[in-house]
Amino acid sequence: MNDSEHKIQSSDFVSALEKYLLNEDEESLNIAYEFGRLPTNEHGVTSLDIIQLHHQTLTRVVTKYQGKIDLEILFLRASKFITEALISVEMRKQGFESTVKQLREQNKKLNRMNRRLENEVRKRKRALELLVQSQEYTQSIVDNSLDLIAILDDKGKFLFLSPSAKRIIGYKPEELLGTSAFDLLHSGDVEIVKRLFSQGIQKPNYMDRAEYRIQHKDGSWRCLESIARNLLYHSSVHGVLINSRDITQRRQAEEGIRKSQAKLRKLTERLEEVREEERLSIAREIHDELGQMLTVLKIDVSLLKDRVLKQIDVTNKSDNSELEHIFMTLLERIDVIIRSVQRITNELRPEVLDKLGLIDAIKWEMKHIKARTELEFAFQTNMDEDSLSQLFNSKQLLTIFRIFQEAVINIVRHAGATRVRIALNRFDDDIQFHIIDNGRGIKHDEIHDLNSFGILGMRERALTLGGDLEISGLPDQGTEVIISLPVNIDGDN
Repeated sequence: MNDSEHKIQSSDFVSALEKYLLNEDEESLNIAYEFGRLPTNEHGVTSLDIIQLHHQTLTRVVTKYQGKIDLEILFLRASKFITEALISVEMRKQGFESTVKQLREQNKKLNRMNRRLENEVRKRKRALELLVQSQEYTQSIVDNSLDLIAILDDKGKFLFLSPSAKRIIGYKPEELLGTSAFDLLHSGDVEIVKRLFSQGIQKPNYMDRAEYRIQHKDGSWRCLESIARNLLYHSSVHGVLINSRDITQRRQAEEGIRKSQAKLRKLTERLEEVREEERLSIAREIHDELGQMLTVLKIDVSLLKDRVLKQIDVTNKSDNSELEHIFMTLLERIDVIIRSVQRITNELRPEVLDKLGLIDAIKWEMKHIKARTELEFAFQTNMDEDSLSQLFNSKQLLTIFRIFQEAVINIVRHAGATRVRIALNRFDDDIQFHIIDNGRGIKHDEIHDLNSFGILGMRERALTLGGDLEISGLPDQGTEVIISLPVNIDGDN
């Protein structure tokens, strides 16, 4: 502020202060205060300036209006003004210094904040770069994925498909956006897939697996294996994420294997039937031919013995005990051969099975094996021959008996057991046949050994009955064989 400007404003101050002192005019007071609020720098107003101007104005007013104004009121107004004016100046001075100090502190804070902000900007920039890289990486994976990646809304409409859609189902992604995925499904799979989808969208983050047939653009059918996850409430996805793999070739291969296995099983079943027929035929021939011949031979030898001994007694009175012993030994050997023929015949075709039934055949086999091996058997069942004959036909009963025979033969040959527990029980529509020994316990690799033909035969026989065979063992605690058979109420007897 220059001197001329200072003088002009001082004059305005004096004039305004005089009007205020005489009339207590508020507008004049404000003008006087404005002068006191001028900057307190080297060219501005100081406290001393205000005091001097105030004193000069008060003196002039008293001199000019003495006797025309109440001096007490005049001095009160003058005192009030100078007090407030000086306080304002002092406060302004202190306020300026405080403001400078605050500004410096704020400047320091701003500098610190600027540095933090710069660091934050750098971090965010780096994070943005990493995000872009991550998005490019993820997009590259999706674009080059062999699997079909799709996102559906809660109605089952396509929101997104990966480029692999063209290779798997023949459609470009843009051709299917907004269409329903269910429209592409095989009619036999629609209801199942819809039910799974409806259940899944009720549970956030729920994940499930499904296999279904979907129509290719060329009209053919593809078999897909899909894993779906409910991300409808995910902040970025807002849909059901589905990852699908084309398993058509695998399913075709599996179907081919199933058909091949079915053919092999039919062949095995037929071979088993042929073998049983051959066994039956051989058993009959041995029984009818060899058995009868041995019986006749025994009779002939017995007659010959009597005739020879009688002739010797007539012609020669010597001792014939040695010759009689020879004949008796010969007869005993014929008996041994007859019993062997009977045993072989029963092993080829157990006559007791045909005449008495499965339970008696099992008991006969246990008795027969015990006589040869001294194995101890325990047998328990909640069934009888009539119920078994109503449930299974003769061929099926023979198959069950052959499984039992093979299991016991394996125990005799490999288990080193001393006791065998056998249980044949019905539970509702399932029959459980348990054969448990106390031997060394079969090993895991022995169960699945392709050279374990006995086990393979047992399993194949069980499969021909629509059943299943399980084998388990513990070291030095024995082996358990479980044959599970479904009840065949309509079996041909």
